Amino acid sequence: MQYNEHLGDVETFVEKNQKLVWKCVQQYKMVARTKCIELEELFQIGMIGMLKAYEKYDPSKFENVNNFTTYGVPMIHGEILRFLRDFYPVRVPRGKMELLRKIRCAGMMNLSAQEIAEHFDVSEKEVEQALEMRYVEQVQSMDAEIIDYENKEITLHDKISVSADYTGVFVYDFLKSLSEREQTIIEMRTWDATQVEIAQAVGIGQVQVSRMLTRIKNKYLAYCNGETVSPAIELQRKVTRERYEIMAAEGRSNKEIAQEFGCHIKTLKHHQRKWKQAEQAVDLYEATV
Repeated sequence: MQYNEHLGDVETFVEKNQKLVWKCVQQYKMVARTKCIELEELFQIGMIGMLKAYEKYDPSKFENVNNFTTYGVPMIHGEILRFLRDFYPVRVPRGKMELLRKIRCAGMMNLSAQEIAEHFDVSEKEVEQALEMRYVEQVQSMDAEIIDYENKEITLHDKISVSADYTGVFVYDFLKSLSEREQTIIEMRTWDATQVEIAQAVGIGQVQVSRMLTRIKNKYLAYCNGETVSPAIELQRKVTRERYEIMAAEGRSNKEIAQEFGCHIKTLKHHQRKWKQAEQAVDLYEATV
């Protein structure tokens, strides 16, 4: 049985702190619904984050950490966010997105499904499915032009500093170049968390969050200009499923394949998990189409 001298035995700790995990999970209800993920599954992911925090928690080694919540909540959020980031539907139904575009252009987003269906001569179910697509995260270029609430053309990376509303911005390679804390901050910002909420979750001040967002934007600009390429990004480009399957078909073990890629076997297993999650995401998404 695991035991942390600061928190007691693990079973008692888990029993007492399940509500903390559920509280974190509730923030992702809409995202879970659009990705066809049960909240119970997110709860299990959150529990993994809490158990990782349980194992590492030692207030004598941290500054400004007076209780487990301060340390544990960011790790719970981080675990959930990493899962959601990897659990990503690859394709979006073109017909539904086209209908959503027409609804928006007609200025009918606030009308009932029945009124919209009558206008476009489609079923109410088709309208409801199209409206749900507005919540589906779409991979976009950070330099894609968008229109803000003042009807000005700006780019998505501009919104890092001027708005919390840039849901769906996922530049995977760039995120991999950030530290774990930076990833947590930018991903919480993606889910519309305010700077104050992020500061409370990460355990730093709101001013520090603002500064980190500015640094992240500057890093992104440098990344776009080709000024920085992190080892993590280079490894990500090197470790592909196609290369793995070729070597596996040759009868090589995971250990031998990891050596060929120049990475630790745990890193290879991490990529395998991501490949499997991608498959599951596609299957789940296609089942709803």
